[in-house]
Amino acid sequence: IAVGATSACDERVHPFETCDAFWPSGSDWGSNYGQEVDISAPGGVRIYTTDGTGTKGRNGTLGTDTLSNKNYTSIFSGTSASAPIAAGVAALILSTNTQANVRSILQSTADKVGTYNYNWDPSHPGHSKELGYGRINAYSALLKVIDDLSSQGMSASSNASLGNGQRKVV
Repeated sequence: IAVGATSACDERVHPFETCDAFWPSGSDWGSNYGQEVDISAPGGVRIYTTDGTGTKGRNGTLGTDTLSNKNYTSIFSGTSASAPIAAGVAALILSTNTQANVRSILQSTADKVGTYNYNWDPSHPGHSKELGYGRINAYSALLKVIDDLSSQGMSASSNASLGNGQRKVV
């Protein structure tokens, strides 16, 4: 599953142009794009995460992070950040239904954001060259998995429940 990165403005992250004030225009990094991209996930924003211990990580070597604890960083970004988000959503899907077609679910439940042409290729309806099938939507993906199981007369694992016509992801 090929993953691109979206900015805080739900646009493809690309070099020299960004809506994120932290990454001024002229930054030399961006996101993968093209017909091979399946989906996109946040990656052009300041994502906080653990870092290499002390001065061995990004926070200790780049000198641009404002966090005083060097075991964490606030500048994790790009596809390095968006791919783990997509992997986490894939894991949630599989934790609900181990037989789920993860790629299909991610593609069919992604949000069509931005002003991109999501129908540039008739053989791939709903796909854009910039963001693939759109920005990942974990909530919609899990609801689809639960609905698919319910329509087959099956129930989701203990991580999700259905009851009285209500759908709830726990």
